[in-house]
Amino acid sequence: MGIFLNESDIPSAELLHFYVVFENTALGITVIMVPFTILVMVFTSNSVINAYRLLLINELSWSLVLDITAALIGAVSLFPLPCYYGVSVTSALSHTQQLINFVVGIGVLIMKDFSIFYQLEYILVKSLAMDSKIRTLFQIVPKSGVVLIHLGIIVSVLGAVLGPIIYYLPNQGEQKRLFISLDPFVGKLYEDHPDIICFIDGENTAKALIVGFIALSATPFIGLVFLIIMYNSMHQSNGSTHTYRLQKMLFRSLVFQLIAFTFLLCLPVMMLMSALLFQLRDGPTITVICFCFVLMHTPIDCFMILYFIKPYRIVVAHLLKVLQTAAGDAVWLKTGVHVLKGPLGDETEMDIGWVEWGTVADVADDGRRCM
Repeated sequence: MGIFLNESDIPSAELLHFYVVFENTALGITVIMVPFTILVMVFTSNSVINAYRLLLINELSWSLVLDITAALIGAVSLFPLPCYYGVSVTSALSHTQQLINFVVGIGVLIMKDFSIFYQLEYILVKSLAMDSKIRTLFQIVPKSGVVLIHLGIIVSVLGAVLGPIIYYLPNQGEQKRLFISLDPFVGKLYEDHPDIICFIDGENTAKALIVGFIALSATPFIGLVFLIIMYNSMHQSNGSTHTYRLQKMLFRSLVFQLIAFTFLLCLPVMMLMSALLFQLRDGPTITVICFCFVLMHTPIDCFMILYFIKPYRIVVAHLLKVLQTAAGDAVWLKTGVHVLKGPLGDETEMDIGWVEWGTVADVADDGRRCM
């Protein structure tokens, strides 16, 4: 029995096989869904939601990068140790390259959070009354100033979260020797998985993760506050019926997007961080399960966007109708054989082919006539 980990804490071969297959399948669906959703948005001509469309494209782009990064790592944690090994292609990279990939993945996750936050902000500002102080402030500040303010916020949060993680990146050799000396079972893990990466100095786990954990925990509640303010503003607004319906449509879409974001991204990542911060057992198995949920978020988010935003739903419904009609039509080829008399009285078969276009019903009618 190990001090940090037992053999029973490590996922079984069957679970790891399922994990790899699920990751590859989810990534394949994401790679199809994200470009399709973006194409639908790009080719949907609707001047009212064109600006909001850019925010959606921004979010989906970060989501795609995050899913690719996560799937290529295929991380299996060794929590409560701040280490992991990969079951995907990046496990063949050097330790330095894997650490860079890990830090980039955390940064992409933060950018995805910001992309959803800016959707909330955009709809909130649009739902406010024209004479509200916040809306007046946004109108006074030039667009370049608004962009600089947002960039400043992004850089500050990235620095606050990534700074401690980068600062406490450990020396891999020292961490390996330390953990093996404390727990012989860890030595066996290093023999089986020489690509193990420790991303935090074991003595400073809380210092490295506490800022990110608090920020991630607060994100759903910030979103909920935004939605409540937005809901009240919509019902107090004196805008036209058309404007109200538009705001209601985007509000409904954001509600379901935030629900998916909370249950498929925030909570699983918080569970991962909790397993490390609070030294929970079964950390490796928890990791596998949580990452499966994380990789489900982007396809479901695409579905939410295409379903709840009416102009996009109409385009998708039209495409499905066209595909259904095309699948219902059949192209069939009938080849006839005509027998001719040769000059010596022998019979020669000549194939005379012709193509007839029809439906499946036509083929059935021909079959009945031949009976």
